[in-house]
Parts: sequence; C-alpha cells; structure tokens
Amino acid sequence: GTVRGRSIIDLSPTERWIAPKDFVERLSQGVQIQYGHPLTQDLLKTLKAPSVSTIPMPLMMRMSSWPEIPEFAYRSIWAVTAEIINPECDVYQTLYFPGTEPYYRASITGNRISVEFQTPCDPYHSTLNEFLDYILESFGIYEAEYQKVQIKEQKFGKLVPVDDTQRRAFIIALSEAFSVFSLGRFATWKPGVLMHHIPDDLSVIRGF
Repeated sequence: GTVRGRSIIDLSPTERWIAPKDFVERLSQGVQIQYGHPLTQDLLKTLKAPSVSTIPMPLMMRMSSWPEIPEFAYRSIWAVTAEIINPECDVYQTLYFPGTEPYYRASITGNRISVEFQTPCDPYHSTLNEFLDYILESFGIYEAEYQKVQIKEQKFGKLVPVDDTQRRAFIIALSEAFSVFSLGRFATWKPGVLMHHIPDDLSVIRGF
C-alpha cells in the first residue's frame, strides 16, 4: 500500500467553479465531431491548426512515440449517483467520511448526489436505495425520492504525480512538434488541477 496526502487536509475557504449540467453539450456547440476516427501519430502530423488535447498524458506519450515514458500510477474511483426529485433540491454541499468506510465523499450539486468510493462500490447496505437514504439523511434530507441511480467507474480517479521536469518537457514538446496544447488534469497529469484553473490555463494557451 501507499500513504499519500488527501485534499481534505486543507480545509481553508476557496472559490470553486461548478460545471452546469449541460457542460459537455455547451462545449460541443459549433464543433464538428468525427466518430470512428481514432487519433494516431500519423493523424497528429497532419493537423493543420493548433489543437487542445484533454487526452491523458500516458496515452498521448505512447501515441506520439515519446522516447522515455515514466511510470504513471493512478487509482480508479467509483461513484454512486442519483437525481433527487423530492424534496425540491438546489444546494451545493459536500460531506467527507474520513473513517474506515469504503466511501469517502458525498456531494450534492443542485439536485444531483454523488457518493465516491475508493474501491468497487460496496455500500454495506442490502440495496443502493437504502445506502442513498442513509447518505441523504446525513445531509438532513429524510424520505427523499430520487431517480436515475447509477454506479460509475472513473479509471483515472486518483493520480500519482510524475517527475515534474519530464512532465513539463513533454507538454512543451507536444506543442512544438504538433501544435497540440495539453489542458486539464489528465492531459497535464497534474492532480491539483480543478475546473476553476481551466480559464487561466486557456489564457496561457491563447498566448501561443
């Protein structure tokens, strides 16, 4: 096993950006998306205009034949999500569970609840509904009604940092060789990158 820092160590107030429900749809407006066309090194060489990549760095390194690929360690996380339909809910609140529970964080964003697990979901309850009832009661919401209950796995849930010199060297080389600019936590392999960092990073990219 490993012992690593957790984000809950820093409890100081901070400003956060929360993506709207239709965030992906908004990003895709006016964009021509070609499905069934895998991105390859040959295709990278033919790109005529500067491009922004959110592809995880280890995949992009292999795709571009980067000579020295470090070991990229990461851990999957799992989440139980649902949409609260009663009571009417429009709050932004997070609870942390620092004990021995398999889940460590529960968040309500608007009317959507998400409970994150470090291991494949094992809520210690006979049904997911009973588990969600328990979590919602922790927020002070009793006898809630909800729908669209799902269990999702996020492969790159927790990232382990790599050597910063190697990381920066690849980001620069990718932009110089292919005019591909890395954006976001996975493409830059920087665990601390959150939504509110993206506007500043985009401003840096525009500077090129």
